[in-house]
Amino acid sequence: MKILKGSYKDKNAVILENEELRLTLVPESGGKMASLVYQPDDKELLWQNPEEKFQAVEYGQSFAEGEAAGFDDMFPNINECFYPDNPWKGTALPDHGEVWSLPWESRIRKDCVELEVSGIRLPYRLKKTLSLRDSMVRIAYRLENPTPFPMTFVYATHPLFNVDQGDFLRIPAGMNRVVNAVPSKMLPAYGKEYAYPETLAGGEALIDLSTVNPKNDSYLKYYFSDANPEGWCSLRREKAGLEIRMDYSQEVLPFLGIWINEGGWGDQYNLALEPASAPMDDPVAARSWGHESFIDVNSVLEWQIDIDIFRI
Repeated sequence: MKILKGSYKDKNAVILENEELRLTLVPESGGKMASLVYQPDDKELLWQNPEEKFQAVEYGQSFAEGEAAGFDDMFPNINECFYPDNPWKGTALPDHGEVWSLPWESRIRKDCVELEVSGIRLPYRLKKTLSLRDSMVRIAYRLENPTPFPMTFVYATHPLFNVDQGDFLRIPAGMNRVVNAVPSKMLPAYGKEYAYPETLAGGEALIDLSTVNPKNDSYLKYYFSDANPEGWCSLRREKAGLEIRMDYSQEVLPFLGIWINEGGWGDQYNLALEPASAPMDDPVAARSWGHESFIDVNSVLEWQIDIDIFRI
């Protein structure tokens, strides 16, 4: 594996590369994984913003105003909300969290890249270490709470994978109910539970929630009602001849969210697999659903995510 300094659009970048994968990071903008290329086919796996220049934002701005592409980390929330507990009660947490719009410190090691960032409105420290192993990306996370107060949060991955019509999700058996997290044309009722994969929602026709439709003007976001019993999920890309599988620490990330954008948001066509510490996109909502995640006082929390790409 080689680790090189390079560029992505008009930004400084760090590139990890082996015979199977080429991964491009932009540390100064959220530690974003801007690009992930499967080298045998020279195929970009992550959705790319078509603008020539990188769409950088100031801290606290809307996610839609930024690059809104690639793979970001969502922490300590996704939806804008107010922190619920003392001593930070009432603190406003910005759209899609803090860390996606902050510059991360970066260190290149012999066989990995370390990225680290400190919170602005909450006093945490988040670190991730990225490495390549053949056709797999390994990301190891370390969250530190240096305070004498427990800290509630939501962490979720946000990888916008390119898709083709007919691509579909694979998940462990028995996960057959979902809860709608974003009102949309396909799933209009927030918080309503639906059958998975096929359901009736707002009409007489069955909707397949597991499969990507032709590009249109819709999108949807849901969480599986039950915790993932096996800690994996995958996107099966039949036309591309590839499967993208995520294996992750299910004890820290027990819930699985899915974002499918078929053109209704920003004219994008992509899908995000979102293993999460808690459902429904913010700590307040997660608590109301009885599935809060938090880090204890003066504590460290660690988890791992593997992204494996293989031919089908």
